[in-house]
Amino acid sequence: MGGAVTAIENGFQKREIENSAYKISQEIDKRERIVVGVNDFLTENDVAPILHKLDPKVGNEQRVRLAEHRAQRNNNQVTSALAEISKVAGSTENVMPALKAAIKVGATVGEICDALRAVWGVYRSSEAF
Repeated sequence: MGGAVTAIENGFQKREIENSAYKISQEIDKRERIVVGVNDFLTENDVAPILHKLDPKVGNEQRVRLAEHRAQRNNNQVTSALAEISKVAGSTENVMPALKAAIKVGATVGEICDALRAVWGVYRSSEAF
């Protein structure tokens, strides 16, 4: 096959995992594979789980806190720190010191991630089959 990298590029591992998952799912559905509480040994008194519902107030409170945070920091320092992240991310330098400096001046996780995405892009898994 040419080694692990070639196998990944050709989608071999992904295909094997998907085929295995499909086979196991079929075995469970046909009850050839028993999964306690899923397809056998069920109780009549099973209670549906209580799902946590988000309070819309929490999101609004977070937006207010973020706006306050951004208003209180030195935006020139943040802009400079984010530019440094972009510069370092495009090189072979260690990006950690630039990340720490950006955090110290109040850059948000979202802003830092945006700076990294601008240089490195976003990973998209291949759909090779």
